[in-house]
Amino acid sequence: MENGEWRMESRLSYACRDKQAGSYAIYLSCVWADRIKYQGCIEIMKRLCFFAAFISILLLIGCAPESKEKPLPEEKEQDAGHKEKAAALSPDWIYSLAINPVDSKILYAATPAGVYVTIDGGGFWCEMTEGLTNLNISTIAIHPQHPDIVYAGGDGGVFKSISMDTAWEEINNGLSSPMVKVLAMDPKNPEIIYAGCVGDGGLFRSRNGGGSWSKIGVNLPANLQVMAMAITKDSHLYVSGWQQGIFESRDGEKWEKRNNGLESLLIRAIAINPIHPEILYVGTQDGVFGSINGGKTWKRLTKPPNQPRVWTIAIDPSATNVVYLGAWLSGILYSNNFGEGWERRNQGLVNTCVHCLVMDSNNPGVMYAGTEEGVQKSLDSGLTWTLRGGFGKTESPQSEAEFVEERSE
Repeated sequence: MENGEWRMESRLSYACRDKQAGSYAIYLSCVWADRIKYQGCIEIMKRLCFFAAFISILLLIGCAPESKEKPLPEEKEQDAGHKEKAAALSPDWIYSLAINPVDSKILYAATPAGVYVTIDGGGFWCEMTEGLTNLNISTIAIHPQHPDIVYAGGDGGVFKSISMDTAWEEINNGLSSPMVKVLAMDPKNPEIIYAGCVGDGGLFRSRNGGGSWSKIGVNLPANLQVMAMAITKDSHLYVSGWQQGIFESRDGEKWEKRNNGLESLLIRAIAINPIHPEILYVGTQDGVFGSINGGKTWKRLTKPPNQPRVWTIAIDPSATNVVYLGAWLSGILYSNNFGEGWERRNQGLVNTCVHCLVMDSNNPGVMYAGTEEGVQKSLDSGLTWTLRGGFGKTESPQSEAEFVEERSE
């Protein structure tokens, strides 16, 4: 057994002991409650009689409260924004997923409650939050050559872990905007890392594995709210800004806007064909658009009237004509013709708000979807899905999965 697995097994064992200890404590509490029940019963009856007499006096003198009940402010229905914020506090609200490139059973999940990791393909998830100064994590990046090295970005900036059993280290030297939305590594040199920020905004780059950061892109819009980022195998970089469309650069310094043909500039996802990098896809608030010339022009690929609000795009690395979309309230859409036609693949999804999609590069039929109710897993290229977390507990996905299907356009 590898050291990392042994340490993780140890953590899981301790978690089980903690659960047993908690159950024993509850048992002891019940025993003591039984012992004092009889003695406390007489005293409680005395207090109830006194309370009833007091209420009767209030009714006689007319001081009782009005019979017509008025709803309290906190009892009013909460607005949708507040509900979304409350739901986002759950660790089952998944922002981002990342698969270990060497061992695909190891996955990391970015959530509003920190980072979670699994070593068995999602059967059990373990909290990995030691050292995080802010638990709201938006993005995960794994070093492609040394997969024990993991980076996490969120409201506290960028954090680095060198193994699953060590604490995170905050690495924000030079990062003047610590609210990180997305991280990306240069495939040619993974020591070069890009951090796209919201809040104060901006795009930052590190050339030393996160040791220090500098702001780049002098001709990018001021305080650019970076929503998505993608890099080609030749280090060609694309970023999107909130309501500002997409920008392209070959060196990270000089940028060009590439919005010709885009009907929506709110872009949450960018995907690059791994074999033909001139083929791009962007997911917007108003459907998905494709380009066959590196973003110089764009074409709508989803048909009205029901446009999906796209949050994530995944391309099958072994058959790049196959494209998947994850969308808000629309679930997962599948295309086998470069996005020219789509069908829904939602069988088994317990939640159709899909924030992220990843697939096993060695076995692309194995896919994971991060939703607002945990991680879903597919073993058949998205035809069926089962729930794989529920964090901190083992799931029984086959028996509890709920069928959710929506009418295709």
